[in-house]
Amino acid sequence: MGAESKKAGISKPALRVARKQVRSLGRSQVVSQLALRVGLDLSQQKREKSATRVEGERSYMQIFGDGSAGEYYSAKDSTPVPSSQKPSDETVTSLATAFLNKSLVPTLEIGIDEIFPLKVRHQKAISGRRDGTSTKVSYVSSEVTFARRIDGVQVIGPGSKIAVEIRSDGSVKAFRYDWAPVTLIETTDVPVKPENVLSRLATIRGKDPVGSVERFECGYLDGGSSTESKGNALQPACLIQTKFVGSDGSVVAREDYVPAAERFVADPSWVESTTLAGSARPAAEIPGMQR
Repeated sequence: MGAESKKAGISKPALRVARKQVRSLGRSQVVSQLALRVGLDLSQQKREKSATRVEGERSYMQIFGDGSAGEYYSAKDSTPVPSSQKPSDETVTSLATAFLNKSLVPTLEIGIDEIFPLKVRHQKAISGRRDGTSTKVSYVSSEVTFARRIDGVQVIGPGSKIAVEIRSDGSVKAFRYDWAPVTLIETTDVPVKPENVLSRLATIRGKDPVGSVERFECGYLDGGSSTESKGNALQPACLIQTKFVGSDGSVVAREDYVPAAERFVADPSWVESTTLAGSARPAAEIPGMQR
């Protein structure tokens, strides 16, 4: 099941997975390895039930839960440079990739075909007079977000993401990640019918109109470490972004993660699945990936 989208038409993706197992390293091992790789002193760590924090002189790292989520931040400022010196997306992606290959990729045992750059966002600073007669735009930093593929299938949702912020001088200012180990269970093809998914979207919306479909993208849904669904399967879903005119005449943009397979499991942390389960009882559980 691949990413499909846009108004030009929706094709019919299909899902196929194979058996694969990944073990969890555990929080203490992740902390030890990452602290070494970002230059933090482990003697300065503070352990709590839900997280371990390691303080540096002007930086910190915090690793959550079982080590599958965490963040790092350096307080060293990123010096603004003329906007003409803003690096290309390819340049900052290369810098972020090089950092990941020395840090999170070996620590989290991320496969070479499992991670890919998803998007780049550049931060700028605008300065000038209060009357607006003179303004100056400077480049400050860039953030590169990486996502996950599992046997060629993209993982959608807030989970399975890594973001790396690169300063104007090319150094790493921060990173954050939510990348849980997964186990694939061998299964057969799961056909995804866009017309059925859109019909489900109408059911989820209830009295609200569906509107125009701006984006239609399918993959495995990972709700992230903040959800309570770690023991449940990562299930096929379609991210649908739409726009419609609200009752007050304003344009409303909305996105929904709609169950894509004919059979799905209602997950308390996945609102769309529980809404559908309340309107029509879902079929038996489908094979999937266990977090």
